[in-house]
Amino acid sequence: MNILKILTGFLCAILIISCKSEKKEATKQTETETEKTTVTPKTYAEISIAEGGKWIDGTRGHKEYDGGTSFKNVEMLEVPENHTDHSWYIRYEGPGWESNKVGYRLYLDWRNAIDIFGKKTDSLVLANVGQDGFDSYHEPESWGQDILKVGKGLGIGSIGRLVDDKVVHFKEVEATKAFVQNTEKQSTVTINYKGWKTGDDTIDLSSTLSISPDKRYTKHSIQPSKEITGIVTGNCKSWRSIFSKRKYKQKMGVHCHVWSANLSARPIRNGNFLRNRNHFGSKKRRR
Repeated sequence: MNILKILTGFLCAILIISCKSEKKEATKQTETETEKTTVTPKTYAEISIAEGGKWIDGTRGHKEYDGGTSFKNVEMLEVPENHTDHSWYIRYEGPGWESNKVGYRLYLDWRNAIDIFGKKTDSLVLANVGQDGFDSYHEPESWGQDILKVGKGLGIGSIGRLVDDKVVHFKEVEATKAFVQNTEKQSTVTINYKGWKTGDDTIDLSSTLSISPDKRYTKHSIQPSKEITGIVTGNCKSWRSIFSKRKYKQKMGVHCHVWSANLSARPIRNGNFLRNRNHFGSKKRRR
């Protein structure tokens, strides 16, 4: 009987030690798998709004957001009706997206133009851009700066419509909603425009801007609610025009790519590229 008890005790001890060993091995394996699956992001998209202030009558003849104390990132934004250019409500004036090579932003107002952030680092930087003032990114920083002179143009790869030989921006829109999404494979900004009126036409338009790791270009896909002619996009006049005139320009390595509209159901006809100049209207179109 005693021998049986001793043997039973040994077996129990062996089983306990075995179970503990298996748990330790399983824990180590899980930790190893977690380390392997941890991927450093190489793309990022955001939209950040001011809070802590209030809307007032501004000095530019429109409403401005005054007294903001901080910024808050949101995944979706329905643009306020009184928001326009230089309202000081959205950090760097609209959604931003970047890869580890380059960054972009879109003016989420009537201009609807896309600007470029030239980067001198492979790190993701947008989360800190504009936190120290709305115009700080126009000056050289350790990460880079805003490098494209947009003026009255469409910027690079953004959308407008040619009506009577003039480019119409998004001055007449019923409502605008913006969404951002970040995954391992890409970061995306989606903007839905409801009731965009140009000339005699009114349509809804969905615009999707996406960027992938290690890439400098943005893929821009648009989908209108109905077939429409005269859709145009901005392009750079020359390589030199996208750089700042400071010595800083020699340190930048920004590539400039434009994608045409990618439509699946009802394609836009006569989708042209326009050279990015300070004024539109009498310039020649390139088919």
